[in-house]
Amino acid sequence: MSVSEAPPDQYEEVGGLFRVLASPVRVAIVDLLADRERLVHELVTATGLAQPLVSQHLKVFAGRAAGAAGPQGEGDGVHAG
Repeated sequence: MSVSEAPPDQYEEVGGLFRVLASPVRVAIVDLLADRERLVHELVTATGLAQPLVSQHLKVFAGRAAGAAGPQGEGDGVHAG
């Protein structure tokens, strides 16, 4: 398929994904979540970032697509995955 044959919304979707992954921190979070769900505090420890900043990055994922790596409350912890 050539560029002129592709629907414009296809490029919007891919462009949005690239915008989300433009942050090295979010790429690191994706890498950490690739093998399993993790508690937010595990992501904080692994990245060395403050919890509010990690949560902010997770919200970007959640805003991008339902079911993406957004925070999910469960018991005493909040899971991401």
